[in-house]
Amino acid sequence: MLVFIPLAAAGAQVVSLRSRPRGLRSEVEGRVSRYNEHASQRTGRLFEVKRRPEATTTTGEVISAADHEILSYWDYPMTLDYVVELAVANGTKFGEYPVIVDTGSSNLALALESCSCGVGSTDLDIPTLDKCIDVVYGSGAWSGRETVATKVGFLEGVGKPLLADTSFSGITSQKDFFSGGGYHGILGLGYPGLAEGYSNCDDDAKSRRRRLEEDDSSAAATPLVDVMYEAGLIASNVFSLTFCSSTAMLSIGGLDTNVSDITFVDAEKTYGEFYGYYLVSLASVSVDGVDLGVPAVALNMIGGVLVDSGTTLIYLPEIATMRIEGLVAASNPSLSWPFFNMQTCVSSLDSFPDVTLYLNGYALTLAPTEYTLLYGGCYYWGISASDVGIIGNIALQDKIVVFDRDDNKIGFGSANCEEGGGGGGGAATTKDLRLADYHSSEEEEEALLQQQHRAAVAPPFAAAVALAVGAFVVGAAVSKVQTRLRSKFRYEPIRNLEVA
Repeated sequence: MLVFIPLAAAGAQVVSLRSRPRGLRSEVEGRVSRYNEHASQRTGRLFEVKRRPEATTTTGEVISAADHEILSYWDYPMTLDYVVELAVANGTKFGEYPVIVDTGSSNLALALESCSCGVGSTDLDIPTLDKCIDVVYGSGAWSGRETVATKVGFLEGVGKPLLADTSFSGITSQKDFFSGGGYHGILGLGYPGLAEGYSNCDDDAKSRRRRLEEDDSSAAATPLVDVMYEAGLIASNVFSLTFCSSTAMLSIGGLDTNVSDITFVDAEKTYGEFYGYYLVSLASVSVDGVDLGVPAVALNMIGGVLVDSGTTLIYLPEIATMRIEGLVAASNPSLSWPFFNMQTCVSSLDSFPDVTLYLNGYALTLAPTEYTLLYGGCYYWGISASDVGIIGNIALQDKIVVFDRDDNKIGFGSANCEEGGGGGGGAATTKDLRLADYHSSEEEEEALLQQQHRAAVAPPFAAAVALAVGAFVVGAAVSKVQTRLRSKFRYEPIRNLEVA
């Protein structure tokens, strides 16, 4: 359905986002694994992120699955997600804390002062209630308590400050949740049906999880957008994201000003049962006009594919990714498995075809720059295999995505990124990735450098194989990251703005 939208939406609050670089391993073992684990638990069927069991080098040497993973999932090239400055009334003044913007979850959570959260630590000293929460991800977890209601929202942006009286999950302990740094919590924008609930703090974590699974009447957390809508602070239960390379815009209650037309498609129910993830039905996929021949039922294993702001790559079931790779390789005879495992890259995409994702009512056609990652002047493969399909932000560049939660529609349109200052140009998400854009403390900088150091001291045979297949030199990768980290920004948590 094609709908024309006015250039400005009255009452919408538009705030800018910034990119946060992270290693590919963090995305695969964290976000994507979490989606597959959730699907396995919910359906009783096995969902997983696919890895090739073995591969061979150019000299014919067989690489085991374990060693292959070392090669494939070094923290290079970097992927990214987006963070926003969230204002929280902390005593008599507001503090602003960068949080991940996540359309794949629904809880609002921030580290409290009492949490030994490492690079995620804050000065937030807010009383809590006797209601506990435990959230487990693929490679990390956090626990916390519901806070008392306080003012939370956005102080800056196009429009007046947008602040709601609400509680949130105060993180009191964590394990690997703040890996890499650059954020102090998470802003879940998913449907309320995804929100993790609270339970009595007297039970241990396992008992709380079991009770939540058995009793849907537990005290559910209310997502921030729903709180604002129910309080009459925004006119529409709608938000939109505009993706422009290393920057993005979040508009709450409407659209930002850099859009002229939107095509809406139906949001699908998660597992066919409830509105949770933002799912769209993927009817088919083609490469340069050639249909993959993969049936829709195999592409939409949880009822659709996710449209996810916090994921970078495109993830499709293995049968689809293998056929895409075969058709792309047919047009590029020099390509081999190291490229499709992100170990090598190419300097030109001249012979690469377009890939089209046919949604029910909208054709999302991806130029080669929209399914590859341009990093360090070289293009890396950007499509991977997962039973849970995901359209990551690499495929959404120079586009606006509208999430209409009242009518259960998801809209896609073209964004004027040059006018909006985002860089645009149709290139992949990481084309202008600069760690100078990364707001870091000294602890955060050290954490990221340690990540790269671990990659640099990978087993010698792994480095040798990487060189044999023409991959990057690890030492050079570390040098690039260290250079980019020299220019950094300081995070100032407390603003001189009194709480009304």
